[in-house]
Amino acid sequence: MPSLAVFADAIAALVVIEMAALSWWRMKSGHGPRPLDIALHLSAGLCLLLAMSAGLRGEAEIMLAMLAASGLAHLADLIRFWRKS
Repeated sequence: MPSLAVFADAIAALVVIEMAALSWWRMKSGHGPRPLDIALHLSAGLCLLLAMSAGLRGEAEIMLAMLAASGLAHLADLIRFWRKS
C-alpha cells in the first residue's frame, strides 16, 4: 500500500496543473483571473498540501516551513484582494 503522502503529492500536482491551465486560458482568451492572482490564490492551498505530505513523511521542519509559507501566501492574497475592492 502506498504512503498516504503520495495522495497529497498527487493532489498538489493537480493544483500546479490547474494553475498552469488557468494561466494558459487567460493568455489565450484574455478572460479570467490574472496569473499573479491565480498564483496567490492557489499557493496557500498548495503549501498546505505540501505541509500535509511532509507531516505524513515525518519531516517536521519542512512541514512547519510549508505552514508558514501557506500563512504568508494567504496574507498576501487577502491584502491583494482588499486593495482591489
